[in-house]
Amino acid sequence: MKTLVLGMGNDLMSDDAVGLKVAERLKQSIDDPDVEARETCLAGLQLLDLFVGFDRVIIVDAIKTGTAKAGDVRVLSLHDLDSGSPPISLHHVELPTVLTLGRALGAKMPDRVRIVGVEAKDVNTFGGGCCPEVEAAIPKVVGLIEAELSRNNGTHPLSSPAQNPRG
Repeated sequence: MKTLVLGMGNDLMSDDAVGLKVAERLKQSIDDPDVEARETCLAGLQLLDLFVGFDRVIIVDAIKTGTAKAGDVRVLSLHDLDSGSPPISLHHVELPTVLTLGRALGAKMPDRVRIVGVEAKDVNTFGGGCCPEVEAAIPKVVGLIEAELSRNNGTHPLSSPAQNPRG
């Protein structure tokens, strides 16, 4: 199964760098030609090209729910992300729409998508790196993903088939 682990974020904006740091560490530990770890600061439709050709994508990003403690880790599905409202611009196209559009264009898009979100304390402060709680979550997320990749049989929660909430 061809897998992309995509760390998302902005390394200049405090806790928003968590996805990038996880992907950076995974690049050093992954020794499987079918698994690729990448970092990106892209969003919306710009993600489309990154997903083409992969069977599975695991996205790691900072989240700010306001209902969890900084450093808490949540595994989310596409269904969890679907707001049901149309995008306000092409820069704000949601992940389910990106995947649907890719398929409609005839591109091979991943059937399995999971998002590993790390609750952030601060994504608005320029510089300074991640807060201690988010920094402490990085090895936990790396371990979670490494365990999932070693199973690679589709039975772990991170490997559940992607749901298409829009039909």
